[in-house]
Amino acid sequence: KQHSFTSQLKSLALVFGIALTFASCANEDVAQNPTNPNDDNDKNLTTFVAGDETKTRTSLDYNSSDFYWQAGDYIYVKDDDGVLQKSSNAPTQKVAAFKYKVPGKFTGNSYKVYYLGKYNNVGQVTISDQQTQTAPDNTEHFGTAGDYGIATANKVTGKQQFAFELEHQAAYLVFQPYTSNTILQSCYLTKIEVTSDNDIAETYTVNTSTGALTSSAGGKKIVLTTKGGGNPNGFPLTNSSASVTTNGAYMVIKPGTHILKVRYWLKDVATNVEGTITKVLPSTAYASNTYYDMTANLDVKNYDGDHYYMWDAEKQYWYGYEWTQHLSGNTGQPTLNGNSSSNYAQSNSDVSRWHHEGGGSSRFDATRSSCKDLPNANEMSWYCMYGDPRWDGDELW
Repeated sequence: KQHSFTSQLKSLALVFGIALTFASCANEDVAQNPTNPNDDNDKNLTTFVAGDETKTRTSLDYNSSDFYWQAGDYIYVKDDDGVLQKSSNAPTQKVAAFKYKVPGKFTGNSYKVYYLGKYNNVGQVTISDQQTQTAPDNTEHFGTAGDYGIATANKVTGKQQFAFELEHQAAYLVFQPYTSNTILQSCYLTKIEVTSDNDIAETYTVNTSTGALTSSAGGKKIVLTTKGGGNPNGFPLTNSSASVTTNGAYMVIKPGTHILKVRYWLKDVATNVEGTITKVLPSTAYASNTYYDMTANLDVKNYDGDHYYMWDAEKQYWYGYEWTQHLSGNTGQPTLNGNSSSNYAQSNSDVSRWHHEGGGSSRFDATRSSCKDLPNANEMSWYCMYGDPRWDGDELW
């Protein structure tokens, strides 16, 4: 399921300008404007004010659609000389509105404005291949993960101010795993590994001549670590249906059409066993400024007891005694080391379960439905010797 930030009132639009007052939702328990109102008197800096209450900030609340500015969120504006100027200040805490001060000369009617995330080189932004979220349903890491946006600021008629709406250029995946497996419910989600058929991580450079963002390097895999802070073991997996508040995990990716393979890393802290459950998603167009619900019902691969045959036998080896019947004692097919059962095919007197004898010294192909369409032992050995067999030691089963 996808959600456009614009159509769902989850727009990441930004409106900046010189303003004297700010409106705020009454339920916002955050600072509204921690800057000094007299700062407007600084003649060497131009003021760009971030307003529009709940729809114009750089981290989001999934359920309420509210957005907030985070500490360290800077903006960049291309001035009259074509220089990409970084704002001289940024929020120091979570705020609902903020007055930015930008050096440079601004006498024209429009300017290019950029939000390039946090801790990037001037004029550059990177959608990181290593992202970290330390609490469920939290997007404060967007700025360091690679969230970015561009806009054109236009002068407001009759006022000494500029206004613009920032269009965020990344796409966002909202992972919401769940399980009904009681064993998995005692595990923790430690990371999510996403591999694509094309680039989903990217480094962009701002071309100050054209104002465009050009890609310079990319990667096909992103790992989102989901532990740290108050969740040292990871996010809980106690929910039997999708719950963004329980373990909602957000990943920033490059927009585009991708085929994604998602590996959920789970860990049982009691036994220290860690492994993966993998989901492969069909080709999907992931649009910028849009988030996608990535719900996933997790369970380990279930290998039933109905497909073990001797060569070309009519019926499978444990027919009538499959472990899925949960027979008492040592009656059925054993599933644990040290357990045993005698109820398997032991001689050709067990006609239906014993392998197909005959053929003499000449070629003898399988003829029964259980094996006639499968590779024989010689073919299987060829695959092992000359093929490319792999063992996935991480996948849980």
